[in-house]
Amino acid sequence: MQACPFCDSPQAVLDTLKYRSGKPFCYRGKCLGCGAVTRWCETEEKAWAAWNTRPQGQCLPEAAQTAFICKDLFFFKGAMYARNPETEFCYTGGKDGYRRMRKADYLVAYAECAKAAGRMKG
Repeated sequence: MQACPFCDSPQAVLDTLKYRSGKPFCYRGKCLGCGAVTRWCETEEKAWAAWNTRPQGQCLPEAAQTAFICKDLFFFKGAMYARNPETEFCYTGGKDGYRRMRKADYLVAYAECAKAAGRMKG
C-alpha cells in the first residue's frame, strides 16, 4: 500500500458502498488522514490496485499555466488544485508533492483561474 499523495499518510482502508444480501459490492481505497479516495471498483483487489497505481507527482508542463477543468480540479500557474467533493478538503501541489490548504485560499485560486480561463467576468 502506497502513502497518500496528498497528506502522505500511510493509513488507507477500503471503503464500501451498496450492500446486496448483507455484503458490499463496490469498493474504493480511502486515506484515513485526509479522506482522499479512489474511484469505485467492483472488487477489493481492484480497489487496492487503483490506490497503489494512481498517478503521483504529475503536473502540467510549464507552458500550460491555466487549465480550468471543474470546481473540484484545475491547474493554475503551474500548480494543481483539487477538492474532495465529499469532505471538501482542498489540496495544491505539483511534481514535488501535494499539501492540504485552507478552503478560503482554494476558493480564491479557483476564482482567479476561472477568470483567467474566461469563465468569470470582472
